[in-house]
Amino acid sequence: EQSTLTAFMINRHPDQSLSVDWSLAGLSTSGLISHLELAGHHPKEANDAAHPQRIGAPGPGLTTRNGDTWTSVLKPLSWNMVRFSLAV
Repeated sequence: EQSTLTAFMINRHPDQSLSVDWSLAGLSTSGLISHLELAGHHPKEANDAAHPQRIGAPGPGLTTRNGDTWTSVLKPLSWNMVRFSLAV
């Protein structure tokens, strides 16, 4: 049987990336499933009829592994979803 661990994170800083370290020691993780990211250039930026693709579909984010520690880098003004596969 397989389960997932999903985390949602937001970086509201207008111009600085944020690094988040994860320790999944004690969990039987099979690996990273995905890191999806939506990022903009201004906090009030949104899609509208004139600019329907201003903020597009989620793109891949950056999450790397070093032993039992994972590091996710969140771009400025971004919404992030990170999913891990867990063996139960």
